[in-house]
Amino acid sequence: MAKVVEPRVLGNGNVAFQRIGAGAGIIGPILFAVLVAVESLLRPGYSQVYDDISYLGIGPFAIIQNANFIIFGLLLLVFAIGFGRTVQHSSGRGARGVAGILVVSGLGVIFAGVSLLFLAYFAHILATFIAFGAIIAAQLLTWRSLRNTDGKTWGRYRAFSLLKRWSLGTYHGLRRKHVDTYLNEFVFRYNRRFYRHVSFETLLGLAADKEPASYWDIIKRENPRKSAARSGATKPQHIDAPESAG
Repeated sequence: MAKVVEPRVLGNGNVAFQRIGAGAGIIGPILFAVLVAVESLLRPGYSQVYDDISYLGIGPFAIIQNANFIIFGLLLLVFAIGFGRTVQHSSGRGARGVAGILVVSGLGVIFAGVSLLFLAYFAHILATFIAFGAIIAAQLLTWRSLRNTDGKTWGRYRAFSLLKRWSLGTYHGLRRKHVDTYLNEFVFRYNRRFYRHVSFETLLGLAADKEPASYWDIIKRENPRKSAARSGATKPQHIDAPESAG
């Protein structure tokens, strides 16, 4: 029988903070984009295609964009701390270092907003490059660190993601009654994904040693077409008809 491994829980306090950090990471970019769009509509002559976002931090309604930088930076700091607590017990040094890079990015975004309040343009440009460059670096480092983390939190996430896509793409959903049979097949495929010749040899061995099993053998029901042929009935039961309790 296939066995699903439950992820390790780090404690209620940690889980709660992880959720807060994840929420901050989701809300931050959305809120930033919304406030940029709102202020750009309030600024006649501003082009969302040709003009920099930093222009919104100068002139009428500039307080909106300045506050936007600061709020986004604070939310990014919360996300960085939550991310750091998530990976501190389950990933390598590279993944944990991503949290530090995200902290640098959050502080850079905050400084970018504060510098516009004092019209320090050069400091704003420098802070902006550091902040958004750190976000790109964090994404690349995260991908590299978590690429081959089987057996840990991210490896489990990848396994469950593959299971979901496999079940929807191959079977278009799984019946609860036969979920163990589906999982057995997935585990067989997943454990041998790097050794396909072993899978082929195993299947050959099973085919030579075992009797073939039909769908009706798996669900422990008699094939209605065979029973209908024996009884002389003209309308066999449909394959998707409700199954018996046994």
